[in-house]
Parts: sequence; C-alpha cells; structure tokens
Amino acid sequence: MPYANNSYVETNKRKYDFRAEIRPVFLILGVLVSGGIFSTEVIASKADISTQAHQQIRSYLYRDVARFAGSIGSNDFRIDLDKSTLSDCDTPFEISRNKARPPTGKVTLTVECHHPKYWKSRIKAEVRVYQKIVVAKHTIERDQVLTANDFKRRRTDISYVRQGYFTTFNELDNQVSKRRITVGKIISPRMVEFAKWVERHQEVVIEARIGGMAARMKGVALESGSKGEQIKVKNSTSDKTILATVVGPKKVQTLF
Repeated sequence: MPYANNSYVETNKRKYDFRAEIRPVFLILGVLVSGGIFSTEVIASKADISTQAHQQIRSYLYRDVARFAGSIGSNDFRIDLDKSTLSDCDTPFEISRNKARPPTGKVTLTVECHHPKYWKSRIKAEVRVYQKIVVAKHTIERDQVLTANDFKRRRTDISYVRQGYFTTFNELDNQVSKRRITVGKIISPRMVEFAKWVERHQEVVIEARIGGMAARMKGVALESGSKGEQIKVKNSTSDKTILATVVGPKKVQTLF
C-alpha cells in the first residue's frame, strides 16, 4: 500500500511539473487553453505599437513633403524621423504641423490621441528637399554682364537657403552682378539686377499700341530703366511727357 501511494504521488508530481513547464510556453506564444480547444489572442507589444505609430506619422509627413516638393518642381527629398516611444492609442492619431512654414529643415509634428485617454506628444524630424540650383561656375566680378557660361547647376538641399535662388540660366538673362561673386556661390536675387536698357537723357523709340495697331515715334528718356520698369519719357513730336514701360534696349512701350 505505501508503495502504491508513493507511485501515485510521484505520478501526480510529474503531471504537475509538466503543466508547470508548458504553461509559460503557452503564455509566451499567446495561446489560451479553454475547454480543451486552443484559441489565439494577438496582443501587440510596445515595439509593435511604436512601429505602427511611426508608420502613420511617416506617411503623413511623406505626403506633406511630397506635395511641397512637387510645388517647386522637385521629387528629390529625404525624411529622417526621430524614434520616440508613444503611449497606447485605440484610434488613429491626429497629426498636425505648423503650415506657416514649408516642411523643410527641422520639422515638428504634433501627435494627439483621444482614446482610451487623451495625450499629446511632439515628434521631431529632419527633412531635406533637393533641387538643382544655379551657382557660380567661376568668380564673377562686380558689374559684369552675365551669360550662361558664368553658371552651372548643383544639387542642393534648399532647406536652409534663405536668400532665394535660381533654377535656370534663362532667369539671369540681361542681368549684371551687383557685387563680386566667388566660385561655387549660390546666385540669389540680391546679387544681380537687370542691366539698364535705357539711360537718362538717351534717345529712345516709343511704341504706342492702340488695339491691334502700333505706332512708333522718337522720344527722350527722362529716367534710366531696366527691363519691365516704368519710366518717364518725353515725346519728341508733341513734347508731352508720358509713362512708358522699358521693353528692350533703347525701346519703351505705352498704351493709348
């Protein structure tokens, strides 16, 4: 009888040990045993939640940056999103950004959750948008009349280009340098100006347009002017002073 009792105890101990060994395995695998039927419950880890959150945030920022880049004729950009741990959220995040600034350089996104409890967090990103912009091919001297041979285009991150830039050589036609520009320097609108097509006291041709007809007469410029500027011009025939637009070297245009 004692022998039988010992066998019973030993057998039960082995069963208990076996259950003790497999229970943690089931917990690790997320498997629940109920009524002899195995059922699975997928429980996302903190890492999974964080990955899904950052995917949603990255998608939002990607669309925002792609829209901006497209508006300036570029599809060349890079986004580096900070990795931050976010709390659980049962609903998609509300993501927003300060729209007063373009999404370039250092960008901050506001992320909000409303369920199961409200919380707000800020995620930072570094965004680089590239364009091929005009730079000096060689040193350009002050008051130099510019030609396409003075420039080349270079792929540049425009995020921190603060004074403007040009993307084509045509934009610099008929312009002169306002100061000395060193090789490789980004050409900004502040560095150049249109050449004076008309000088003060210079004789000019006045083109007067009436509907589809045009008449030409001689005049004298009372002011200097560059392309597109309005200046005062004296009609040599009538001695009247008129406002006319500079449209070419020694040529102005007015409407009657």
